Amino acid sequence: MVKSIQRFNVKGLIKTIPCIHSFLDLVYVGALDQHLHAIHIQKFSLNSSCASSPQLSADDTRLYAATLAGDVFAFQSNNGTVLWKRSLAKPIFSTIAIWKERFLLVGCVDQKLYCLTCETGEQKWTFETNGAIFSSPCLIDEELFIGCHDEYLYAVNLSNEQQGVLEWKCRFPSMIYASPFVFDHGRMVIVGSTNGCLRALTCQTGEILCETQIPGEGLFSSPICYRDRVIVGSRDDYLYCYTFHDSSK
Repeated sequence: MVKSIQRFNVKGLIKTIPCIHSFLDLVYVGALDQHLHAIHIQKFSLNSSCASSPQLSADDTRLYAATLAGDVFAFQSNNGTVLWKRSLAKPIFSTIAIWKERFLLVGCVDQKLYCLTCETGEQKWTFETNGAIFSSPCLIDEELFIGCHDEYLYAVNLSNEQQGVLEWKCRFPSMIYASPFVFDHGRMVIVGSTNGCLRALTCQTGEILCETQIPGEGLFSSPICYRDRVIVGSRDDYLYCYTFHDSSK
């Protein structure tokens, strides 16, 4: 039996994943009431709704969040002081990825992946695609994977801090709304497209290892993997679990 320990009401839908500050025992969550909530201490004003999940720095001192108004914020995590704000294309649905604790990577609907500095929010570089980006970046070492509405999964090399470089891209049957997931010790990446195609590829070359078609109204949920199992939710109201089989072996 699952028992509710405590409830906290906000004045808007919550579509984001909570972020936990283990030292301060705080839970941060963005909501469509135009606030980023720090439970139980305070709420941070964003002046717009939040549809992507907040991210904490490794030392838990900074909190980063993006809004549907196209703004990226850096907060002091313990008191909500705004350290900086950077305005990008609106709305932002993509969750920010923190790279090397020095850079923030965020996808936007203006077809660009932005790299900002953690310190000041200064724009370092942009990587251009051919469609709006709703997918959140997935990082492994110096490789970034991100889906796009132009029906491609992109692999971007980050080894040159001055500019993200295209490593490879793979076309899917339809738009990619979900976020990729890297597994098998960084050897493979898996993601689904909106027509229900779930596909696993090699991280190094983008070679398709296996794929399946999930019934229903498409995939908007991001898959996760555990050992040789792939778990993903579909709009037909089912949660699917597949056994992964690498066709290259």
